[in-house]
Amino acid sequence: MNFWNLFFWIAAFYNWIIGIPLFIAPEFAMQGLGTSVPEDLALTKVAGALIFCFGIIFATVARDPDRYKPIVWTGLFGKLGVAYIFLPDWISGNVPLASVIFTLGALVFCIMFIAFLVHHKPGIESRDMTGEHQPA
Repeated sequence: MNFWNLFFWIAAFYNWIIGIPLFIAPEFAMQGLGTSVPEDLALTKVAGALIFCFGIIFATVARDPDRYKPIVWTGLFGKLGVAYIFLPDWISGNVPLASVIFTLGALVFCIMFIAFLVHHKPGIESRDMTGEHQPA
């Protein structure tokens, strides 16, 4: 397993860890993030389901980064959307610490997705984290 395979598995699990609680137990998840719990939790459940689905996308990419490289654009725009949603509240100081950590995670994934999209060349040998060549 090379670096990008591992990275996209981490991205998948990150999304599953966030998405599953938002879908199954949204009130508990919202309290855990330190945010107010809305009266109607339907949109929170939808968000949880979509975050979980992004995890499926990243797991698919993890299995074959060369083949599924174009799908990473979906993840990049999704994570940029998260940053866009939270950034104004973050700047004004209205975001709880857990949400700041969540947003920082999204920004790190954005940077890594851009690095993957720019530098990963499908069909060419890639280097893992040790610098050793691995077949594509």
